[in-house]
Amino acid sequence: MTTEEVSSICATCNEKKWAAKAASEMSSRFFLYAYLRRQGFLEQTAIVTSLGSSSFTIFLPRLVIEEKVDRSNFMEPPRRFDRNHRKDSIKGDIVFHWDHTSLRIRLNVELRIRVQLDDSTAPPRIVLNIPTPREGEQLP
Repeated sequence: MTTEEVSSICATCNEKKWAAKAASEMSSRFFLYAYLRRQGFLEQTAIVTSLGSSSFTIFLPRLVIEEKVDRSNFMEPPRRFDRNHRKDSIKGDIVFHWDHTSLRIRLNVELRIRVQLDDSTAPPRIVLNIPTPREGEQLP
C-alpha cells in the first residue's frame, strides 16, 4: 500500500468515527427531548465547572450534559452581577444581586436547576432555570 492509500483509509475511518459520534449525541439528545416532553420538567443537581466574565458553565451529571448559564437563566433575573477575579482565577467567583439577596457562584459548587424543554423552536432546546434565592436563604 502506498502512503496515499493509507492516508485515504485513515481519513475515511475518521469521518465514519465522527459521524457515529454525532449520531450517538443526536440520539441521546432526542431521547432527552422525549423524556422532558413527557415529564414536563426535572429538578436536577448541577455542578459549576467554569466561570466566565458574566456567565458560568454547569454539568448535569444525571443527564450527562454541560450547558452555559447566564443571568437570563434565573427565574427572576438579577439586577446586577459582579465578577471577582483573583490572581489565581480558580478562586474567583461571580455574585448575582437582587434587591433582597445575592448568590455567589464558585467552581465546583452544586446548584439546583430546573430543566425543561422549549419545543416552540426548531429544533427544540433545553431550558435551564435557576430558582432565585429567597431573602436570608444561604446557598453555596
